[in-house]
Amino acid sequence: MPSFRALECLIAVADTGSITQAALLLHSSQPAVSHQIASLEREASTALLRREARGVRLTAAGRAAVADARRAVEAATAAVRSARGCGGTRGRVASDRLCAKRHRRPACPGAPRLAPTSPGSGHHPARARRHGRGTAADRVRRG
Repeated sequence: MPSFRALECLIAVADTGSITQAALLLHSSQPAVSHQIASLEREASTALLRREARGVRLTAAGRAAVADARRAVEAATAAVRSARGCGGTRGRVASDRLCAKRHRRPACPGAPRLAPTSPGSGHHPARARRHGRGTAADRVRRG
């Protein structure tokens, strides 16, 4: 199964017409992009690019693969966007879930309402900070 990075490399090479320019666009090295393309070609058992004196051109298989790669990258981006919408901000998923449980509200719109919890059951990040313990991230920041 191709990696997300390999699909990004194929799309960048198709858009720029050059492995070197794709590497610059992706903030990567030319050999790394070439390696990703080569792994895709091995997996597909066919050439996706035709190397020319000045740049590269997609083969028919390459054009078909790029169209599917674009859809796959768009789907993965949409999945991450949906997850972020349900899980809160990065690094706060666990505390969002705990707060959602504590306040008996779903963490994600459309999720079923959570069962009530008794006061004092479980850990609540705000209570931990109030009593001086803090969260793990707070303890790391303090040293």
